[in-house]
Amino acid sequence: MSHVPAYPTRRQPVGLAELGALGAVLLVFMSQTDGLFGHLDSVLPGSHFKLTTAAALSAILLTLRNNPAATGRPAPSLPVAATLLFGMWLVVAHLAGPGGAEGEDHLKGFVATLTIVPILVLTMSEPRLLRWSIWAIALSGTVSAALVMLESRTGTRLTVIPNPADIAAWGGEIRSAGASAYNPTTAAQMLMVSVLVSLTMAAEDRSRRIWWLAAALPGLGAIPVMGARSALLGLAVGLVVLLFALRGRRSFGPVALLLGIGAAIALLSMPASMWERLGAMTDALGDSGTADRSLLRRLSYNLIGLELWSRSPISGVGPGIFPQLYATDEFRWYPGRLPMPRQLHNAFLETAVETGIIGLTLFLAATLGAVRAAFRAAAQAPDSECGRMARALAVAFTAFLFASLFMPNEDTKYMWILVALCVRAAWLTKEETG
Repeated sequence: MSHVPAYPTRRQPVGLAELGALGAVLLVFMSQTDGLFGHLDSVLPGSHFKLTTAAALSAILLTLRNNPAATGRPAPSLPVAATLLFGMWLVVAHLAGPGGAEGEDHLKGFVATLTIVPILVLTMSEPRLLRWSIWAIALSGTVSAALVMLESRTGTRLTVIPNPADIAAWGGEIRSAGASAYNPTTAAQMLMVSVLVSLTMAAEDRSRRIWWLAAALPGLGAIPVMGARSALLGLAVGLVVLLFALRGRRSFGPVALLLGIGAAIALLSMPASMWERLGAMTDALGDSGTADRSLLRRLSYNLIGLELWSRSPISGVGPGIFPQLYATDEFRWYPGRLPMPRQLHNAFLETAVETGIIGLTLFLAATLGAVRAAFRAAAQAPDSECGRMARALAVAFTAFLFASLFMPNEDTKYMWILVALCVRAAWLTKEETG
């Protein structure tokens, strides 16, 4: 992508451009704290997230002709191009499928979520703006972690719950989603991203290390309390990836020590119910009476998904259609299955089932391509500020993609926020190092 100096003072209406960037950063912050911001929806003329998105888009469009990310006929990176093509393919897959009100609503929501990619790509034109977004991820995680601990100790919930079905429980104990309006497992995976971003930045950002650690520690204590095994597994994967990325660097030893301390904090924070959930993984069939039915249900999700994909491998069954097919009588005898619509708890397989091999290819090009671009940028400029930010985003996104093997994260905001920020970090690292 050709480099154009950011925001020329004679032509660019700086205030409006900054407004668009601040709106984009606010979208990043609200993506994990939407349960708190949801209180505003009762007094606003629309959703707080949609109104902020509209404001950011308006500012971007009004300043587009002089936007440094759009001028000079830049060649879009593969992940950005794949994201745009994926959005178009969603429409094609919907038209090729059975459609219906459920499919149409899902399509509208999914396409609206994808708009976060061009918003962030077009606004994060300077390292300081990218830094704001990374701080937004870190601090929103700190807020969410604080609410997890508050709720677990007092039973007081301060957030809005749009869908009561998302209140998950284990053994009669309600699981907290922190500041998020998502279900507790997705909320825990987003908090995992915040923790890994903060820890990676703490590894080498010496001037702000204490602040990054302060942002990470509440999350390390809160994730085990949330009862999400996939988030714990993803966190472990992310920490291994971080150590591998720092191999041979002077910071490796101190980081390994800090991660060991962090792991101890997480283990000490783990409640008895979480140990029970981990123990149930070794007794999936329930010979001892402690089986976790969700494990059998996840097996059924994947088996049903493979069956449906085999019937429509090219274009899929249509976006948002799997839950309705899952609930049909055809699959009523699958182990652990519930008689109600449920998403396939595997982002990659659900993408394949609903959008076919073409949709899956575009999805992988966008997500894995973004991770690869960020890791390459960090390796080429490991000591630059943008290189450090690229590494933090790549480590966190790798863990999030791993955790997405167990949750339908393909249409969550964080999936596409991380695609956009990884791409932008790679671009800015290249510009920073010439």
